[in-house]
Amino acid sequence: VQTNQVLYNLSRRGPEFDLAPWCAERGIPLMAYSPVEQGALAHNARLEAIAARHNATAAQIALAWVMAQPGVIAIPKATRQEHVRQNAAALDIK
Repeated sequence: VQTNQVLYNLSRRGPEFDLAPWCAERGIPLMAYSPVEQGALAHNARLEAIAARHNATAAQIALAWVMAQPGVIAIPKATRQEHVRQNAAALDIK
């Protein structure tokens, strides 16, 4: 097994309880799909407030959070070139 693809984001954190530790012990990264919850987190008021402090979007904050988790890689959706740019900018958020 090279990776385990799972639904994982700020509102779907179930893998943290059993699966993520199990994978970490075996050196298997989690591949998080839907890191912005199909766009729902892009309109989250708390994330928008955090985003304002970082000159970012709520979606970028949600994506940055997923990417900051140890042993996790994200596969965000990008249907337009602008989405690719916005997703890439999430890498700069600390």
